Amino acid sequence: MSTPAGDDDDEENWVDDEPMAGPHPVTSFLTNRLYTMFQGASKNAIKFVPDLFRRAPPSPPPPYMTPPTDSTPVHTLPAELLADIFQLGQDAHAELHEEIHADVDEDDEDEFMPFEILASHVCKRWRDVALGTPSLWVYVDFGEGPPFERSIAYLERSREAPLEVVIDCTSDSDDESDDSDGPEHEHEHDDGNETEEVSEDEGEEIAVLPEPEHAPPPPPSPPDTMSSLASRGRTHSSDGGSTHKASNDGKVKPSDLPTVRDLILPHAARWRSFDFRASSYAVVHGILHALAPIAELPTLEELQLHHYEENDEDDEHFPYKEMIGPVLPFNGKAPRIKSVSLWGVHLDWENCSFLRSPTLQHLELAYHALDVRPSYDAFKAILTDAPLVALSLSSSSPSDSPANWPTAKISVNTLTALTLGQLPPPHVSALLTRLHLPSLKFLALDFDPDDHSGTLEILSHPTQGLARGLETLKLNGMHASSAARKTFYAALSGVRELRIQAHHLPEHFVDALIPGALDEGDSDADEPAPPPGSANGAIKKHALTLPLLHTLIIMGVEGEVIRSLVAARSAEGAPLKTLLVERGDEIAQEDEEWLRKNVEEFDYYDDSEDEDDIEELDIEDGMEIDMMDEDEEMGSGSESEDEDGSEEGGLDGPPIGLDVD
Repeated sequence: MSTPAGDDDDEENWVDDEPMAGPHPVTSFLTNRLYTMFQGASKNAIKFVPDLFRRAPPSPPPPYMTPPTDSTPVHTLPAELLADIFQLGQDAHAELHEEIHADVDEDDEDEFMPFEILASHVCKRWRDVALGTPSLWVYVDFGEGPPFERSIAYLERSREAPLEVVIDCTSDSDDESDDSDGPEHEHEHDDGNETEEVSEDEGEEIAVLPEPEHAPPPPPSPPDTMSSLASRGRTHSSDGGSTHKASNDGKVKPSDLPTVRDLILPHAARWRSFDFRASSYAVVHGILHALAPIAELPTLEELQLHHYEENDEDDEHFPYKEMIGPVLPFNGKAPRIKSVSLWGVHLDWENCSFLRSPTLQHLELAYHALDVRPSYDAFKAILTDAPLVALSLSSSSPSDSPANWPTAKISVNTLTALTLGQLPPPHVSALLTRLHLPSLKFLALDFDPDDHSGTLEILSHPTQGLARGLETLKLNGMHASSAARKTFYAALSGVRELRIQAHHLPEHFVDALIPGALDEGDSDADEPAPPPGSANGAIKKHALTLPLLHTLIIMGVEGEVIRSLVAARSAEGAPLKTLLVERGDEIAQEDEEWLRKNVEEFDYYDDSEDEDDIEELDIEDGMEIDMMDEDEEMGSGSESEDEDGSEEGGLDGPPIGLDVD
């Protein structure tokens, strides 16, 4: 597969084995990025970083002297330091590309060229260093399609480094996935290793995307302490992982999975993360059987198995009876597991020892039919044996009827984040009355329009309720009476951050945040009184809801109401410091200008953005300033920098074409 360096017409030139010659813009990129990356390490060192890349014009040599070699000081850096710079550049490059193209349609988005490829094409020395740094080549997604030359090259170059494996077999439409499921398909297993032969149309496209936009909405995202694998598809974790976006929009078809399986299974002992997604459960079932013969995954830290097909007709019965039998992948052993996310995929709950591992911290269970959920005993064993920090349950809970659950408390002293979504009130009430979570700080609730007044009453219990210890609350959807909401809000005396999706909440959930907006003397009154004006100077003292609240992330509320909320809380001596508003909400320019002047931090966010993107904004310390960011409309966001950033006399080597397919 090797091709001559610099051949821009060759579609594979970006994985060839020869460097390209000539100046390259990556020098300018590194110069700017190094300012940001090293500023925390040494303020004095920053002054000298640009000198590494700047040519000082030499004095004219005497006629009898040989002219000096034209080179930049970066060539004098030790290989080890250059490798560290490449690692930092790889992380920053993917993030920068995502920021620049955040508002660009996917069809118009520039081709993403991975940083490790860019660096390896600058000059021979950089290529030698890049190819000699295995950690740069650990992200493998097989997105280029057969014969998978790129992924094979990455597997070889990563040597023995822990791998980040992503295999996405989600289809582009529900119609395509429907043809893949059902008893009419044959499932062939050879000692449990063969994936099912699933009939697919030749023209069918199976999306290979780090985070498929067509997937059904995820359950409520936990806070920073529980970063769902699903929400980290585009950029992977920073603790030893690679920040990397998929190289292209290539497709992986189920018919190609046997080839992919044969390529990746020999490297199973060094998987650090395994992320598999599919629209067809037959494909998921085949992968589970392919994983079953593996003795254990000794380095696996993150596991994500997601089935994206929606099944709204029957939440009680698993629809594929021939595949209902539980499977035990890799003998249930992953001694270093930290995070597990299972959407619509059931396992052998009783024998899956990695779900009870002393290293497991994050667990997400979602979209399981009642007859394939873990038993109450298995569920209790998971919670009591694993030191969970974050637990997310969406359309998933113990399989038994709540009336049959033992009444003894389940203590999880380590749990700080709990997400509950799409569960009927009896299941929610039964869970909350049995869970003892003394360290809980974050709670997210997202329910269908059932009456969850009883849920709020349990949370508000004066001695056993979870509300009094909360610092962050996220309300995505629920229905409850004004009386239940009033009691619940009264118990939230320690909440400092509130994230609220008003589209799926009764109006009184928002109105109650405005002092004086509701007549709380009538606990059954759902209709708000006229909100207090922001300029009439007649705001009276009223009972204050959530007195410590300083950060509000809100969606589905008009600008006039938000302005009244900010003004009223300021008048009561409890001003908001940070306000994030959904970009699609109706905020008049006058209201926006007023809000920017009356809160310390005001910003917009998009509903399509990952919740993690919002969570990563450390408003207390200010947004991270990126040397390469353009001046965007982000409130107090990033500072603008010189977009050119180029300097003459760069490293030798011609530019690499970034439009390689």
